[in-house]
Amino acid sequence: MGATTSATPDPRPEIVASWARSSRWGVDEGRLDPRSAPGADPAGRLASLAAPVLDRLATTLSDTRAAVVLTDAHAGVLDRRAGTFDLHGLLDDVGLVPGYSYAEDAVGTNGMGTAAEERRMVSVRGDEHYAEQLRGLTCVGVPIEHPVTGRLEGVLDLTCFNDDAGPWMTPLLTEAVAGVRGLMEDRSTVADRALFGAFLKAAHRAAGAVVSINESFVLTNPAAARLLDGLDRASLWEVGAEAVAGGRTFVRELHTVGGDLVRARFDVVTVSDRPVGAVVHLDAIDAGAGDVGPARRRSRPGSTSEPSAAPRSPGALVTQVRTAVAVGERVLVHGPVGVGKASLVRSAVGAELVVLDAARAVVDGARSWLTSVDVAVGAGPVLIRHLDVLPADAAAGLAVVLDDAAPEHPLLATASDGAEPWSPATQSLVDRFGHLVRVPGLAERTAELPELVRSIVDRLVPTGSVHLAPEVVQALARVEWTGNLRQMEAVLHRVLVRRRAGTVTLDDLPAEIRASTHRPHLTTMEQRECAAIAEALAAHDGNKVAAAAALGISRSTLYRKMDAYGLNLDRRTY
Repeated sequence: MGATTSATPDPRPEIVASWARSSRWGVDEGRLDPRSAPGADPAGRLASLAAPVLDRLATTLSDTRAAVVLTDAHAGVLDRRAGTFDLHGLLDDVGLVPGYSYAEDAVGTNGMGTAAEERRMVSVRGDEHYAEQLRGLTCVGVPIEHPVTGRLEGVLDLTCFNDDAGPWMTPLLTEAVAGVRGLMEDRSTVADRALFGAFLKAAHRAAGAVVSINESFVLTNPAAARLLDGLDRASLWEVGAEAVAGGRTFVRELHTVGGDLVRARFDVVTVSDRPVGAVVHLDAIDAGAGDVGPARRRSRPGSTSEPSAAPRSPGALVTQVRTAVAVGERVLVHGPVGVGKASLVRSAVGAELVVLDAARAVVDGARSWLTSVDVAVGAGPVLIRHLDVLPADAAAGLAVVLDDAAPEHPLLATASDGAEPWSPATQSLVDRFGHLVRVPGLAERTAELPELVRSIVDRLVPTGSVHLAPEVVQALARVEWTGNLRQMEAVLHRVLVRRRAGTVTLDDLPAEIRASTHRPHLTTMEQRECAAIAEALAAHDGNKVAAAAALGISRSTLYRKMDAYGLNLDRRTY
């Protein structure tokens, strides 16, 4: 009798989707290198609240080769308790320590980062990990959602060696998460409950977009979520804080990141005459007609005004998409992650665009997702985002929907270009689109970067009260923007939150950006050291003696490293 070969089971859809995201983010599966997570606070509210639960769980696991890990909502590690010494050592070696990120875009598929992305319990077993160094481990991660707001607060994870993994992990972890949620509910303030109740009442009564906001959370109904897709939440709270502080209702006009104009009415919520937050009613303003409606967009098909939502090129890509749609072609917009593909489509189509995310096919299941696509096609222009992450079964089903759809129904899609070619399933879908438009990454558009920077600043501060010094634009041009426009917009937002008027100088840039403008090809260790030096110098106003003392090195060593990294604070152009 010949030898039999056991079939390898097909990978689970959530793992396939996670690997696709990891590849798209450029994670190196052969080199595990977690980055620091500056926003992770091991002494913060979540870590402090969960400590009693972690204490009990750590006691239970004390004689096992298992560890419990707590992260924030972005998979930044807050706490880690391991049973045996050998597991402690391994977790140290792979950088699973407080203060570092285990998000998917940092280390690929894993129990913490993937649970945060999926917002549901995820198990990652051995070779399902994207990074080779993690394949000796099994992880189960369970999201921690706030019992009042439903907001993702963090992830609780159990990690053990593959040989020790088993069904015991899930119930133990689920019980621990329930304990953390119980503590959250006990400590939920009267203010949180009042604000949440006001939001539910307003969302039930209003047909349009409704938001509930305070300094710690934002709640939206679906209509508001669509508007807020391009509206910076921090900027919304800046205005909301003014309403709450004044204890009065007022109306403001705000610009989304894509350039749309939104009218926001802030209604203050009070508890015992004390303002605790605001319920915000949002209406998109049609700038051409002057009318207001809950879901109106500024740009209309055939509009002669230049759309402000796509500074990706001087209108050429917008015109290309708009022309193709007008003659009945299906359009696929593709390019690197973060270049603004969906914003480009919204600017070109401008009507009541129905947006469907292919990533939901993994979460909701292929059948449910395909039903929503089938219903949407024919009701108006449809955009399918992230076409490249569709599992094979959903891709096959979508191919049938596309083949059956009438050609006059506007249908568009976006897909990200990764290091590898598209899968056969994705390529089969791409072949069903008659017109392909590629949006290049920032590395290919250095000549346009000053214009792009000015466009972003104008959108974030529409009053025109702030501008960037020429050397700042030069410095930004030297940064390797791996996240493209999305990353650059996030950095500029951090800068402009602190400086709303006047001139932005090099000293206003985040330390890690200043460091990366000098030597873009540093090793990871050099990048961290360079960023630490830049932060110390910034914290001590350029005082090298104080910075050296804070870093625990001699002044001569500091001067030597500053020279090596090009950190000459007296230099203002590059």
